[in-house]
Amino acid sequence: MDAIVQQLSNKFSEIVKRELTEEQLILVNETNKKCCENCATHDFLDANVLMCEAFKEVTRRDLILYDDTIPETLHQFNNDCILWNTAWNLSKENKFEQIID
Repeated sequence: MDAIVQQLSNKFSEIVKRELTEEQLILVNETNKKCCENCATHDFLDANVLMCEAFKEVTRRDLILYDDTIPETLHQFNNDCILWNTAWNLSKENKFEQIID
């Protein structure tokens, strides 16, 4: 596993666990187990804000947004989206527990 993915997943999981109650986290994990589309964290808060916080802390920069007036941003935007989604899915799969090598 890519180290940056694991770091981002761990940081995101830490923030999610900080923001949700234990009962909410149990419901999130139960719902995520039944459904694989959207993450159930969105039922309780704007989890994108939490992932932005984790992303910025781990990468030490903001997510690159695609700007069609600056074609060079497309490649970095795609890479950032892959990192974001892979780390988020890893967090869901691990029920927002820390991953230790």
